[in-house]
Amino acid sequence: MFEPYRPRKLDVAEAEPSESALPSSDYSHWQPHDLGNGAAFSNSDGDRSHDREHGQLREDAYEEGFQQGLADGQKQARELLAQQTQQLQSAMSALREPARWIDHQLESELLSLTLNLAQQLLRQHIDTDPERLLHIIKEAVSRLPVTNNTLTINLNPVDYALLQQLGQDGDSDSGISLDPSWQLVEDASVSPGGSVIHSGDSLIDDTVENRLAGLVERMLQSDSAVSESPKDLQSHDEESNHG
Repeated sequence: MFEPYRPRKLDVAEAEPSESALPSSDYSHWQPHDLGNGAAFSNSDGDRSHDREHGQLREDAYEEGFQQGLADGQKQARELLAQQTQQLQSAMSALREPARWIDHQLESELLSLTLNLAQQLLRQHIDTDPERLLHIIKEAVSRLPVTNNTLTINLNPVDYALLQQLGQDGDSDSGISLDPSWQLVEDASVSPGGSVIHSGDSLIDDTVENRLAGLVERMLQSDSAVSESPKDLQSHDEESNHG
């Protein structure tokens, strides 16, 4: 049978603490280390330093993003200009074909296509370099007789606003200024990129349509001058020899 548990009685000597457990003279209370008289760390100083670093990083990231976006935009503009230039060259090459191989309707459609491409190409050039519009107008003005009359220049509203802005910017820092004798007039009938200039009784039609028509006419005349048949060329040679 199991006997019930009975706790053992402790002897008095066993209950007293031993001498080794008593405090010794080497015992001392813990004291924190003396930090000296150095300046205490300020949280506000750390916050300001962190804010400056964060602000600089943000500015650097913004500048990097801006430059990358600008480079991408310029690259896309160049690619678009190259594509439209190729299309314009193809259309102009088609117009070089002898007239007998092109019926009137097709010729009209090609002219319309070429005009649209020329307008788009010119618009892209002007948007990329707004000063180009100013150079185009100055070139047209140079064909007028020398006069002291005020020049009235009719422009598409888009180009009118562009020149006005260019003139304001020129007054500040770019060094570009509009001639004070120029009177700019908004005219929705003028295609973007072109102008109609009045000076007294003189008029310069420098619209895109007129410039393109002159270009096509010169091209066709140039082709007709070199489209003589070998027989015609031989006749010219014989006449020269007899002479």
